[in-house]
Amino acid sequence: MNMYESNAVQLKYVLFSFLAGIVILLLYDLLRVKRRKVKTPDFIINIEDGVFLLFLCGTILWFGYNINGGIIRLHGVVALFCGIFFYRILFGNKIFRFLDKFTDLIFRILFLPVRAIIRPVKIIYWRTGKSRRKIKNLWEINLSQMKIRLRFLRKLLKKI
Repeated sequence: MNMYESNAVQLKYVLFSFLAGIVILLLYDLLRVKRRKVKTPDFIINIEDGVFLLFLCGTILWFGYNINGGIIRLHGVVALFCGIFFYRILFGNKIFRFLDKFTDLIFRILFLPVRAIIRPVKIIYWRTGKSRRKIKNLWEINLSQMKIRLRFLRKLLKKI
């Protein structure tokens, strides 16, 4: 292998490491969107972060082994973290907000048939609930009227 081929392999390793950093942070943004949508306890979040850190370390080792012939070089790790830094500086929370709105849209589209099926059930429940409220209010009114009548009878009985 001559020097130019060696430099090409190293350049490819740095480039792939840089792109891996961008992809890793994109995956972390997906994890953040999942956390926003699904309420998770702090203990589970710590486990998810630990698994993600292991994934990051595994990615570094995989690139070092497969792309660079089993040699992990510092410039590959630096390129990975530069990709992470580049993604955060360039995109910030824009991708996160986009993914958040995109998942909302997907859930709305997926649950549209479910809402269409549940809508008649909701209407029936609302109407029956409304009639139950009316009956309950009438019952309360009747009880209050009975209390007034009982007070009136007590007063009459005391006078006699």
